[in-house]
Parts: sequence; C-alpha cells; structure tokens
Amino acid sequence: MKNLIVSLTTRQFAVPSVFHEVIGQRQTVGGITAISVAVIVFGFIWGAEFARDTGWRHWLAGLLAVDIVAGAVANFTQGTNDFYAQRSGFRWGFIAIHIHLPIIGWLMGWDMAPLCLVWVGTIACACAVNLTGNRPVMGGFCLALGLTFLPKLGIDGIQLCLSAMFFLKVTYSFAVNHYAT
Repeated sequence: MKNLIVSLTTRQFAVPSVFHEVIGQRQTVGGITAISVAVIVFGFIWGAEFARDTGWRHWLAGLLAVDIVAGAVANFTQGTNDFYAQRSGFRWGFIAIHIHLPIIGWLMGWDMAPLCLVWVGTIACACAVNLTGNRPVMGGFCLALGLTFLPKLGIDGIQLCLSAMFFLKVTYSFAVNHYAT
C-alpha cells in the first residue's frame, strides 16, 4: 500500500500544452485525484445552491465556483507551482484575471460589498506575497489575516465558503512558491 501511495504522489506524467496554465507541464495522478475529489465534494455539498435556478447565470456562477475550488487544490501541486515559479509574468497575469468572486456575486444576486472587500483584500495580499518573493511566511501571514477578517463581513454559508476558498487559492495556494529550493 505504501508503494502505491508513493507512486501516486511522485510519478509524474506530461500534461497537454492546453492545460499547462491550469495544472502545469507535469502532474501526478495523486494531484489530479485530489483536484477531482475536491470538485466532487464541493459539488455534492454546495451544488444545489447553484442549481436552484435553471437560468444560465446560476450555472455560470457554479462553474466559476468549481474553478475556485479546483484551483485552490491545483495550485498546491508541484506541477502548477513549478510552471508559475518559472514564469513570474504569468503569475502576475493570473492574479490580475481573478475576478471570479465579484462575478459570482453579481450572477447570483448577492450583496456585492462584502465580496468586493474580499476580492480587494485577496488581490492586495497576493500582490504583497508576489512582491516579497513568494515566501511561505508572508503568504501564511496574509492568509491568517484574511481568514481573521472574513467572519467580520457578515457573510455565511456558500458566500463565506467561497470567499475563504478564493482567498486561500489566490493569496496562499497560488502566490506562494511552495517548492522553492
């Protein structure tokens, strides 16, 4: 059993180029499995929230939410980490395009003020981590700071869950170089 676990977590395979920015150039079966399980669990627990309305807005919001969850896990994998560690310009671009949370809020008709505060704080912290050399301690500090303030915003349920996941994904999971030598 130990050999199987080691094999799943260390044996890498080449990733098709279309997926490099999502899961890196090389990935493990264990990494892909972890990403998939996270998405399935999220879908099982929170999927009904996005399926309440059959309109396209809720479905698009659900897809963006799944992207947040998948990315929160994928960005911890060595494949994704290494891809962005070698391309600092891509890292800045990745941070810049992450407007998922306000878009989800708009699509779902949620109160935008707290979600925009989370988004601004997330981007500010991710930039701080990126500017200080992607250090885990700075990322951990920002993550602790953000998670301390999230409950003060008066959001709960899926909004709190997604806000925490978004903050984790962009500020710590992505902005930190977890495998720096």
